[in-house]
Amino acid sequence: MMMLLTIWLMSIQTVWAQSLSFQDLKETCDFPKGTISYTLPTEILPEISTFTWKVKVGEQEITDGKTLSDDTRTLTLPLSQETRTVEVSYTDANQATQTFSFNIEPKVYGNEYNGVKFYADAYAGGDGTKDNPFKINTDLQLAKLAQEVTNSKSQTMYSGKYFQLSDNIDLSKGIWMPIGTLNDTNAGFFGGTFDGDGKTISNMKIYWTAFDGKTEASWGLFSRLKGKDENNYATVTNLIIENASLETQKDNLPTGTGTVKIGIVASDLVNYAEVSNIIIRNSRITDHGAKYTAANVCRIGGIIGYLDNKNYRIFNLSSDTEINIHKNATLKKPDRVTVAGAIGCFGNWQNNKNNILPTNIYVHGKKMVTNEAGGSTGSVVAFYNSSYQKTYKTKYGATCPAHHDGKQAENL
Repeated sequence: MMMLLTIWLMSIQTVWAQSLSFQDLKETCDFPKGTISYTLPTEILPEISTFTWKVKVGEQEITDGKTLSDDTRTLTLPLSQETRTVEVSYTDANQATQTFSFNIEPKVYGNEYNGVKFYADAYAGGDGTKDNPFKINTDLQLAKLAQEVTNSKSQTMYSGKYFQLSDNIDLSKGIWMPIGTLNDTNAGFFGGTFDGDGKTISNMKIYWTAFDGKTEASWGLFSRLKGKDENNYATVTNLIIENASLETQKDNLPTGTGTVKIGIVASDLVNYAEVSNIIIRNSRITDHGAKYTAANVCRIGGIIGYLDNKNYRIFNLSSDTEINIHKNATLKKPDRVTVAGAIGCFGNWQNNKNNILPTNIYVHGKKMVTNEAGGSTGSVVAFYNSSYQKTYKTKYGATCPAHHDGKQAENL
């Protein structure tokens, strides 16, 4: 009788081993520490004797940062922007071995995973006034701002409030989602003042795509900036952005029919918005040379994607942004595609005494690669309304040099 019971238990253990899958693993994220862990369950495999874990990025096996628990039941890895493949083999007390694999996709800032927030609960200090701005000194605190603005019901969220970076920010733990809504044109815009205080935001990675219908897709550190009035501009200033990458994924190409707006700093300046004193280094906007049919309207700039026909202050900008986009894409409406090293496109310019026309804008770096079959390109500005040309000439007594100039280095 005892022998039969032993054989029966061994057979159950073998069945358990054969049925184990990724769904049986426990995933644990520690976002402040920047780690993610996977644990094999003791309740399913109580007699396991050995475990072996292999981690790969593509075909390259990696060991950096990989740690195992004392019984090797738990694998811990640093959070990453890369998709990683994990292979786990386990051998039980009866020498029965099974191997299965799974992918670890990058986590997205501002989201929750198994009830754990990939953003902070509070800022580092401050009350949001000009003299005592909200302090941001970690990536999770910056993600808190993104989460709040994106989910707000306001077109001028945090109008009259001030934020200040108090340390350099590294965003290499995950994929960035813009501060503000991606696809809602009625709410979720940033309306306050964001002062970088000369600090650097590095390693921002965004996977951009297009949506269908009338829905816009707005990609950048910020999506849309909209101030309240002449005394309350939405402002991003005094900031360095290093090694930013706005790129497509091969399984999520921008084939939607809605408008796409892309800018490293902001995709869209709606009204009463300022972008000033910005340096962008070693950054890129790319679709990796993919073949697809591009969206109807694309407004792409190395700094700002699109300026609406309202009030702005734009000055002292420097951008080293490599742009490689639409080279192998089919442009559905090429006359609606604008790509530039600084500002993709803008419309009418209102004559507000507080406005500052685009001044001291430097574009440098590698030559732009794009579709030669259509679209408008420019080193600083790809396309602007004739009213801007008239305003620029009246204000400065000169002709704006940045329309279809074909140059890669230019100062406006």
